[in-house]
Amino acid sequence: MINKDKKDTPILEYTILAGIIIVFLLFIFQLKTGDVNLCRAIFSDLVNGRYGVQKYIDWENLNALQVDVSREYQQSTGEKQRVGYKKAFIQSFSRGFQGAGGKFRAFVNWRIYNKVDNQTIVAADYQGHNKTLLFTLSDSGKKRLTSLQWKGSYPDVIARRTKSGEAITLKAKLLPVSVSPRSRNDALNNE
Repeated sequence: MINKDKKDTPILEYTILAGIIIVFLLFIFQLKTGDVNLCRAIFSDLVNGRYGVQKYIDWENLNALQVDVSREYQQSTGEKQRVGYKKAFIQSFSRGFQGAGGKFRAFVNWRIYNKVDNQTIVAADYQGHNKTLLFTLSDSGKKRLTSLQWKGSYPDVIARRTKSGEAITLKAKLLPVSVSPRSRNDALNNE
């Protein structure tokens, strides 16, 4: 009987070790897919003009498609104007995307592209257009979108600094999107 227990011990140890490895891998997979799923949800809400997405955007640092949104946002004084700016930006983004014939389902192969300092960059390929859209999430505190840019082999260059001062340079072809004064006023009036 003692010999039988000794034979069962390695099997039990291997089973426990395998269980720990599986739990660890699932945890790591969840961390990676969590950022990807967050970016998919943010992008879906933006293209569909859902105002609730505003809480997942770092308005103080946002750079979207060659527009320094943070600068425009910070020029809005008072809470009412900032709320109006957020609404106008989300509406303009949605209208621009849909007006250009964009389809959310055309963005495929969502994945973690890179982790730099306190930021995670998620990529999604724009099917049939040979382009990749990069989403940058800040990892400090609550995860929020800080950048949305095209990646590619184009001459335009985006240079940003992380909060710790480290430079990030991405080559990208960018499409301008901005909030017109009219749409900002419309959003303020629709409160």
